[in-house]
Amino acid sequence: MFLGLYWGEGTKSGDYFEFVNADPGAIMACMVFLKSAGIPIERVSGEVYYYPDLDKRATVAYWATITGLDEARIYALLKPAGTSIRRRRLPYGTFHVRVFDKPLVRLLLANIDSIRTRLKDGQKGAI
Repeated sequence: MFLGLYWGEGTKSGDYFEFVNADPGAIMACMVFLKSAGIPIERVSGEVYYYPDLDKRATVAYWATITGLDEARIYALLKPAGTSIRRRRLPYGTFHVRVFDKPLVRLLLANIDSIRTRLKDGQKGAI
């Protein structure tokens, strides 16, 4: 399941794994995936982009609870006022999960390429 989420919301280049979403369920799925892949939580960091009308401490505490990360491993970046064109604001900003792990990224991208190839070739059961 997480491969599909990563295909849509993960980095596709570089030497690091990054998954970005505002949905706490998607972020929890990411953390479960990383744990199942043997990535120690100490290697995981987070970054939250939040809006001026949000409380920074409360936002960081929220994502720390969702991810299990220590608050000190979550960097908070303020989005300037007027940068969002959405009518419905994201109540806890956008969260980025990051791990510097080139082999993990290569494995995920290889699996995505395999599915893409099977879909292109019209193979049944590609997904």
